[in-house]
Amino acid sequence: MQRFYGFARAKLILNLSLVSLVGSFSWSISWSSWSMAQQSPNPPNYMLLMTPALVFGGQVTGVLEAGDGQNFKDASYLDIWHFMAEAGYAIDLRVRANFDSFLSLYAPDGSLLSLNDDFEDGINASIISSLPQSGRYMVVVSGLSQFDQGPYAISADLVSLNDGGVLSIPSKSYGRINAEDSQDTARGLFYDAYQFNLTHDQVIAFDLWSRDLEGRLLLFHQSELILDHDDIGQQLIESLKAGDYEIWVAASNKNKYSRQDEGIYYLLSEALELAFPSSLEVGTSFFSLLETRDREMNGRYSDVFLLELSEKKRLIIRATSSTFDSYLYLYNQDGNLVAENDDSLESTNAELILELNPGQYTVVLSSYGDIATGLYQLSVVEY
Repeated sequence: MQRFYGFARAKLILNLSLVSLVGSFSWSISWSSWSMAQQSPNPPNYMLLMTPALVFGGQVTGVLEAGDGQNFKDASYLDIWHFMAEAGYAIDLRVRANFDSFLSLYAPDGSLLSLNDDFEDGINASIISSLPQSGRYMVVVSGLSQFDQGPYAISADLVSLNDGGVLSIPSKSYGRINAEDSQDTARGLFYDAYQFNLTHDQVIAFDLWSRDLEGRLLLFHQSELILDHDDIGQQLIESLKAGDYEIWVAASNKNKYSRQDEGIYYLLSEALELAFPSSLEVGTSFFSLLETRDREMNGRYSDVFLLELSEKKRLIIRATSSTFDSYLYLYNQDGNLVAENDDSLESTNAELILELNPGQYTVVLSSYGDIATGLYQLSVVEY
């Protein structure tokens, strides 16, 4: 429940009016087609002036509880927030709660812009939407039923939408793909192109997120395509040489866009530090390189790490790489092979899941088959 200092009567009127304000048009959405067709929206209610405001770049909190307004469709409790914005910007909204939260966004004219139920962990909600009008927007936080109650937090960021340009590293760049963007007819793509320059060799991670489109990242070095990454949801992590690069955020022209015929996205970029330890600690995770200067074991380049345990532990030792087929070996202090693994979960990554007694062990990371080099991530965690 939001706190309306000195506005108890206004809160009561707001709760009663919300049934008509939200219930009259927010649930006419076709879930199968995600159509945003709705009844004629109600005009903006002057009582929204009394609702609390979201804080851009920060977080506000509230509590859904009995006594809040309820939606007559499912009896879920709800709170209303608002923010002011100019047309042309976008809003990034996220709700964190320990109940199954639901998030709805309404334009100044009362029309429904976007809604979301599950994001990431299946109970939190998130919306990233462009803002087509200038004025006061309404954000409704609710649950899926009257049993969804408790504290929640909303974070809000008002952002500009890019159509490509110079990419800073690190950065979080918001943009949108639509039919007005650059088009690669040979590949059947609309795309935004970002340019960046590396003054020295670095390991760069890119992460693309969008709820509206099935995105794709294409990386070019001096106009030559070197990577085509369509496994969105998995970071693109590469060791790159110094030079000029261009990365496309792209979507197929056969893609079904959202109601506004566009796909909103954000692109995260960051430089990763490489580590070259000689020993491993439980709970550690790092990126490193398998190189030609590494020692050779069984005819393959290998990195060797000492693992020392003072007590019995159950561990997961995992090696992942997008550049070579990783292989893990574990030896005891007498040099005897304890365990090995090539492909974990039908992938080219390697994983050892075992219970180890106190003592000294040697972990060897190598490749399967041909001699290979490249970037990898190694982690050691308890389970």
